[in-house]
Amino acid sequence: MPTLSRSSVWRGGSLGRHVYQQTPLPSVDAQVRPGTSAVGASVSFQMPAGGQGTSDIQVWIAPADFDALALAMIMANSKAALRAFGKALISEAEGRPTFED
Repeated sequence: MPTLSRSSVWRGGSLGRHVYQQTPLPSVDAQVRPGTSAVGASVSFQMPAGGQGTSDIQVWIAPADFDALALAMIMANSKAALRAFGKALISEAEGRPTFED
């Protein structure tokens, strides 16, 4: 599974003064949504649970939301997003999905 080695998650309570960062995000993958047969994109990681151990976090993105995610990527950095989409299209055309830089 590829990692999001340059990305991070920030956690903080609505009343708290502290913000905690978790980086890198260990994995991103195509995955079946728990309890269903639906396949989507998944980002999974662990973070400290405020002194109460560790929480396992999984963000599951439905294929119907890929358009919104792609638009957000374009809005954030169109050059990087278009390069990533191009690499994904080439990999798909060649029959070999890849997550290399």
